[in-house]
Amino acid sequence: MRGPGSGAALPLLVLLLAIVPVAAGAAQPATIGLDAYAMRGAGGEPGGTRHVLQIDGDVGPGDAARVRGLLDSVPVPEGERQPVIADVSGEAGDIGEAMAIGRLLHERGVPTLVRRGRSCRAACALIALGGARPEEALAGGIATGGGLATTPDRRLEIGGILDLSGVLPAPQHSGADAATPDAADRTVAPTTAMARAFAGARATMAAVVGYGAAVSLRAEAIGRLLEPAGSPGGRVSTAGQFLEAGVCPVGTPPRPPRPELQALNICNHAMGEAGMADPSRVMPIPKREAARHMLLAVHERLRRNNENSPLAAQLWQVLQGRDDRLVARVYADLAATGIALPKLEQRTYEVVGYEGGWHCHVSLAPGVAEPFATVIVGPGPLARGRPPPASCPFLVRYDPADILNPER
Repeated sequence: MRGPGSGAALPLLVLLLAIVPVAAGAAQPATIGLDAYAMRGAGGEPGGTRHVLQIDGDVGPGDAARVRGLLDSVPVPEGERQPVIADVSGEAGDIGEAMAIGRLLHERGVPTLVRRGRSCRAACALIALGGARPEEALAGGIATGGGLATTPDRRLEIGGILDLSGVLPAPQHSGADAATPDAADRTVAPTTAMARAFAGARATMAAVVGYGAAVSLRAEAIGRLLEPAGSPGGRVSTAGQFLEAGVCPVGTPPRPPRPELQALNICNHAMGEAGMADPSRVMPIPKREAARHMLLAVHERLRRNNENSPLAAQLWQVLQGRDDRLVARVYADLAATGIALPKLEQRTYEVVGYEGGWHCHVSLAPGVAEPFATVIVGPGPLARGRPPPASCPFLVRYDPADILNPER
């Protein structure tokens, strides 16, 4: 199976939509500040200080340096990371400065949040997509030194607006006026002016693509950044758009679908580009038979590798018996050796109908925040498949078209 996002193409139409970059609308200079809030532990004891970096409005030259200075001012106790999160909103701003801020947040492990009732578009979206947390931390933090390993952590409260489209400036003119040189350079031929504008647009596009790669964006999300403002799919609303942008919803999500449809959605995500199964291909496996069913897949794999495998023969004898506790012990032992057997939860399903003879097993507890595990069975060794997003694995329980953040 190919990895997620492989083969995605960036929209060629953008080359025709961003020839002459100019500032969009009247700028609202950004308000940038750092707020501190005392935290308490479960028993009411002091729990340190939570810092909130506020970035509200349209960033401009020098704002990245301001953000760096504020982050550097946060004390970091020895052996710890001071919690901090960036609360971002804005409608426009300087693209280069926004990418510099986003890179800084990503490198420092600072999560980003767009709050309910707030809007984050264009340059602000670039900042929001830079959110990250240290890999070993669950809530995020910062470190003033270099070399911090981070993983994306971008959050959108239900009721907030995060729109990835419209990052590139709109064209200034159309028709014959598009090639008219400005007053400062009347001697430049129209074709030369157009060539310079085109080169500038290409450089801006290349910078956005490079930024997307630096902050671990999927190719689909980078493509959204290059689309004109208001393009369909730019606003993060459906489960698929949250996954595409690597953003986690904050708040109460809608009730997930029936457990068998959750299993289908989980498997379709895990299988990546091996096709999409439909609900008719989902088969429930009784809880008592789940371990036997998975061990049978291991047995078939062993037998295909070696028709006379003694381990396959021993496993077959176990499966032919009626001792469920022995089956459970063998299952646990094989899982402990590294074989990709899922931890069995309340319900287990098999989903078939994928390309290449692959099929998927998923075991899950039905609650949206409850655990689940998958294993992919096919011509090769048992595998886990494409993993769900680490910060919000529950997203893959939904169909990509399910609306999690409706327009209000």
